[in-house]
Amino acid sequence: MEPSESLFPGAAVVDGYKLDSIRGARLDHKTLELSLIDKSAISIYTFNSLMLPIEAKRTGVQTYEFFGPKLGMYYDTADLREGPFVNHFIRKLKIEISYLSKAEATIMLIGEADLSESNVDPYWYKGSRSGAWNFEATFLYRFKTIF
Repeated sequence: MEPSESLFPGAAVVDGYKLDSIRGARLDHKTLELSLIDKSAISIYTFNSLMLPIEAKRTGVQTYEFFGPKLGMYYDTADLREGPFVNHFIRKLKIEISYLSKAEATIMLIGEADLSESNVDPYWYKGSRSGAWNFEATFLYRFKTIF
């Protein structure tokens, strides 16, 4: 994630652990990325800013549900020279967008990964290798104003 990009504040629950303050969320025309703590992040490939409606239609609540093998990925890196030591591939994803105004929305994500399909480095990763890995995240998104 580039430091010059605007990050939106948020909170998350990752695999049962509550993170009251994540580093931020970035939503652009390619992807949605949640920077969690340290060197961990969640990248969502199936949702981007091009899916958001025009200003006149920003009312109420929109819901998206996705099912598939690789909708996104959770990754964590202990040593940047070695790359990620865990990659959980997200297979279920629900995104709910609540429009607070024409300029702001709250975006909530609920996702799940199958741990048996994850890539891990056994030296660093000591977690479970089977079952479900779940996350929830919420952040406030502010639309860019164009004059």
